[in-house]
Amino acid sequence: MAEASLQFVADGVITPLTTIQFASAERKGSFNGGVYLSNRSVCALGLQRKGGYENIPDPAEGWNEQPLAETGNAIFCGMLQNEHFGHFISESLSRIWAATHLGRNYGSLAFYLRHINLPIAPFVEDTLRLIVPHHQMTIVRVPTRFEAIAVPEQLTYGDSGFVYGHPFLRSTLAPLRALRSNDKTLLKVYVSRSRLDARDGGIIHEKRLDDYFRAEGYSIVYPETLTVRQQFELYNDAQHIIFSEGSALHMYALVARPTQNVYVIWRRERHPQFSWQIQSFGGRAPMGDAHIRMLWIPAQDHGNPVHARALLDFGRLHAELLRLGFIAGDRAWDQPSEASVDEELAEFGRISGYHYIPQAVSH
Repeated sequence: MAEASLQFVADGVITPLTTIQFASAERKGSFNGGVYLSNRSVCALGLQRKGGYENIPDPAEGWNEQPLAETGNAIFCGMLQNEHFGHFISESLSRIWAATHLGRNYGSLAFYLRHINLPIAPFVEDTLRLIVPHHQMTIVRVPTRFEAIAVPEQLTYGDSGFVYGHPFLRSTLAPLRALRSNDKTLLKVYVSRSRLDARDGGIIHEKRLDDYFRAEGYSIVYPETLTVRQQFELYNDAQHIIFSEGSALHMYALVARPTQNVYVIWRRERHPQFSWQIQSFGGRAPMGDAHIRMLWIPAQDHGNPVHARALLDFGRLHAELLRLGFIAGDRAWDQPSEASVDEELAEFGRISGYHYIPQAVSH
């Protein structure tokens, strides 16, 4: 039987994240914030794992002489990604499993914020309300003493910080799998990025894909226009799902089923973490090779493709979708002309302020 550690700390302190040193190609990043025992030494189980970063809490002497805010009992839930939906779904639920193992005496979920100067996006509360409706969220903004802190193990895949389908976590997230709309028109869906902000990155001429899939009988879905509940209902209802690669894949993973057929259109290199995350929650490995001809990366991103624009090989993409049974039309999809690519890149640059630099892709 799978196990996970749970440590109880009496008269403990939780401190917020107040400084962060960003990671680079040469070194790991770091951030402070954490849990302290009654003797004010650091609680090792409370150290937050995050890919490319190290959690280094400050020495207790820095705040020991200041009056501490005080409260009752809480479950320490670590870093709250309060601005980026994908990181919230994939990182901030990794300790929440303890909520289903403890009584109402631990009805508070204590987080510290990743972005200390930004508000908490509505999707945070909307998601937590679906999973643990009887628990309240406590945001630690100053060093805060608790009568008792339950510190759960962070259930992540190695040091990546990304959640995986540990049995305890799957049990806690079970309410999400019960959400259904029973809308029979949503059995085949294409999850598009074509309406996202120009700075978010994506596929050149993605609106063409919307049209191609619509002609194949797919419902075109723009997840940013749906509530959190509607998105989970969608992923529970659908039988055939095609994703334009992005945060929606992390959300789908939490409710993935082995009977669903999933294909990913990659806008960067093929990321294996999506596959293992989906499979760990009980889904089938997503299908789809990377069919990228060229990447255009903003100069200020120094080669990081997070905001890049990808030019796909539409012919190869169409052929693979046809071979795998996701589409039926055998007429090849038109490849965008060089002039139309330049025109769309210029428009993205005008809106976003980015200067795009071409980067060849190896296959």
